[in-house]
Amino acid sequence: MEVVEMKKILHRGQTWIGLFGPNRTTFNLFVRNNRAIWTRTWKCYLMPFNRPSYEKIVAELQSSYRIDDEGLKSKKKADSSVQTKTVLHNKPQKDKEHLAPLSFLTDAKGLADWELRQQ
Repeated sequence: MEVVEMKKILHRGQTWIGLFGPNRTTFNLFVRNNRAIWTRTWKCYLMPFNRPSYEKIVAELQSSYRIDDEGLKSKKKADSSVQTKTVLHNKPQKDKEHLAPLSFLTDAKGLADWELRQQ
């Protein structure tokens, strides 16, 4: 029997029930019918963190899947330890010799001469 894991997740300042489940028809129909939100950050579906949501998950999925709700029972804070990648956009620095002096920008003839020298 496949497992649907539930975790307490802090996402965008709110606490959610994170549903980590298999890509199967019954699971997919459940999350669509209950308007669960897919999060690319956590790679799971989110439902509101409240008793009615929990009871609905257990009632509808218990017949097809084993429910692992240990992540909800802990008294600790919601998990917000998602590993994110920091991407730095390294733009090449322009050499100062390729930049036109400010005096050329005010003089049309000087700007035209500078553009000709750059070609």
